Amino acid sequence: MDIHKFYDSIDLGIMLDLLARRIKDRPLLELFRRLLESYCTAPGKGLPIGNLTSQYFGNVYLDEFDHWMKETRRQLEQQRQELPFGEPQQEQSVKHEQQHRVPLRSARQYRGRDSG
Repeated sequence: MDIHKFYDSIDLGIMLDLLARRIKDRPLLELFRRLLESYCTAPGKGLPIGNLTSQYFGNVYLDEFDHWMKETRRQLEQQRQELPFGEPQQEQSVKHEQQHRVPLRSARQYRGRDSG
């Protein structure tokens, strides 16, 4: 999936906060800050592309979103399974047939009484 103008839309404040969570080396963080601030498409936005760091920074930026999406999907799947109408149509019809199936012996007994 391609996110239109992704690198140009990255918020530098958020990017620096995300990097600070992962990297504890202050001089390296300062170097990254200077690198990030050297290129802006708008005040506080934009990521320099074409160097080796752009892919790394992009992955760091999207990592938290990716984890949030996976957790949200897991929660939605769990909620869907708990809803009575959340089952696929095929599963509903199988359960309906199982609930309303008349045992063969009972049907024979019923017919025997009718014709008796």
